[in-house]
Amino acid sequence: AVTEQATESGRAEITGKSIAVLPFRNHSAVADDAYFVDGIHDDILTQLARISSFDKVISRTSMEQYRETTKPLPQIAQELGVATILEGGVQRAGGRVRINVQLIEAATDKHLWAETYDRQLTVENIFRVQEEIARAVTGSLRVTLTSQEDDSLSRTPTTNLKAYRLYQLGRQEVKKRTADSVTRAIEYFEEAIRADPDYAQAYAGLAAAIISQHLDGGLRRKEALRQARPVAERAIQLDPTLAEGYVSLATVNAWDYQLATAESNFETAIGLNPGQAWVRYKFGVLLTQNLGRPKDGIVQYEEAIRLSPLEPLFHIFLGEAYAE
Repeated sequence: AVTEQATESGRAEITGKSIAVLPFRNHSAVADDAYFVDGIHDDILTQLARISSFDKVISRTSMEQYRETTKPLPQIAQELGVATILEGGVQRAGGRVRINVQLIEAATDKHLWAETYDRQLTVENIFRVQEEIARAVTGSLRVTLTSQEDDSLSRTPTTNLKAYRLYQLGRQEVKKRTADSVTRAIEYFEEAIRADPDYAQAYAGLAAAIISQHLDGGLRRKEALRQARPVAERAIQLDPTLAEGYVSLATVNAWDYQLATAESNFETAIGLNPGQAWVRYKFGVLLTQNLGRPKDGIVQYEEAIRLSPLEPLFHIFLGEAYAE
């Protein structure tokens, strides 16, 4: 196994417990199934990022650049600083779904584990397959789970397939980062909540989308605060282990000048999901720009870059923090 050792320059070697999850391929006959395939990919990536024993799980934004890549896996792994790569594909046909995945040791291009799941298309089966994949990956890489992480993998966020579909559509719209796409995302998340009023992730998605709408200039801050706060609080009430809810609540608390509470919420989110690069970046912004603590902010920016080395925004804010 690859181990972590500090070099003379202080840079850490690539470790065996580091992984990148390539965007899954859509093997369905329908191109519109891309949202479904991306949703499964995102869920698996999020599950792995929650596991604290991983040294590094590369974030989705850096992985997007490899969606149509022809680069060999060892090169991708070297660029991202990981030892292993998970790749796969999804095919949906009628009432069934087939998911094939393989875990590869990048340096040798050797398969560590591979599996094909052919299941009836229910939301429960989707979550179970995602859980099985995450457990197989952690087992192959000898990654240990805390009891909370073990419980998290077993959780079924919703049993309503319509709500799950709407939530995934909302997530894909948010990624496009346009004013129109954020508006559509809000509509999808609201529909998901109507389909399943206890779907915590849909509330967290809605809160994040409302925040994005304000940042895009489509909603005044006072109105964004009024709308986003109760939605984020509801997400946390439904699922106290959902990091995304605490991130949104931290953002609205910062807007409302409740800076100590915002800092506490970010720390909670990081404790729940230590591998999320964007959470580190947003915490860095709070520490640097709101709390006037650039040294603490730099720590978070550097961790964000370690987890998502190809995100330009993180490098820009790190440079600005060093300049302060």
